[in-house]
Amino acid sequence: MLPGGRIEAGEESLPPTAVLRRELSEELGPDFACEVRAPVAVWIRPPDPPRRNVSVFIVGYLCRRSAGEIALSDEHTEYRWVTRAESATLQLAPGYRAALDQFWLTPDMPP
Repeated sequence: MLPGGRIEAGEESLPPTAVLRRELSEELGPDFACEVRAPVAVWIRPPDPPRRNVSVFIVGYLCRRSAGEIALSDEHTEYRWVTRAESATLQLAPGYRAALDQFWLTPDMPP
């Protein structure tokens, strides 16, 4: 799973990057810090019954780790940094493969 989440009630007027930073802190720990860059991918996650019966609009941001150690939340059991080739072997939720491919085409990413 890629780290991320939803806008919570009361956050509607916040910049998207503030919501992203909150989610990253929740999922990767309060010591993890990153530079949030521009959005690099947008996609719609299709309905996934019985979990979800609605589509979800997702925006993927390019982030660069700047400091801190990762301390996973209870939502995750492991993490790993992957190369483009390694990412092709990951099992992803519906709709994420094309978005991840779009991410790797970002000029700042290694080949």
